[in-house]
Amino acid sequence: MATYRAIASARAAVNRLLGESVETAGFSVDDVEVLVHRVRVSNTGREPQGTVLPVDVHAVVLLSNSDADTLLELAGWVMRTLHRHPVLTAELLNAVSGGDPVVGADEVVEILVGQVDDEAMSRLQQGIGAGSGVLLLPYVLRGLRIE
Repeated sequence: MATYRAIASARAAVNRLLGESVETAGFSVDDVEVLVHRVRVSNTGREPQGTVLPVDVHAVVLLSNSDADTLLELAGWVMRTLHRHPVLTAELLNAVSGGDPVVGADEVVEILVGQVDDEAMSRLQQGIGAGSGVLLLPYVLRGLRIE
């Protein structure tokens, strides 16, 4: 089972997954950042009165570039990369934790396409001060089971 620190590790793992290959794709690592905007108890796998707490981490991949075409190319690259790597392994989650393991050796976290309604997306953009040259891609990190 995961520790409470696994929530931060899930975000850091997506950042590392994208950051390790963004420059080889011709983009800048400064153009991509993963931000968590919501953490909530998941109804998936919830045990009544159980000791395990299933958690969904709602994140956006923040893309920024002053050139509109480059921004769209970057969006396509990020979506393709996360589609090809839909699972965060225990090895990766524990590697980015900065200390003791945060998940068991057989645990994984799924990367799913998320949805954010227009009003919430607008609030997110205002909250981070996003203007032109910024694009937000929503994702859900599912499968954390905190003990």
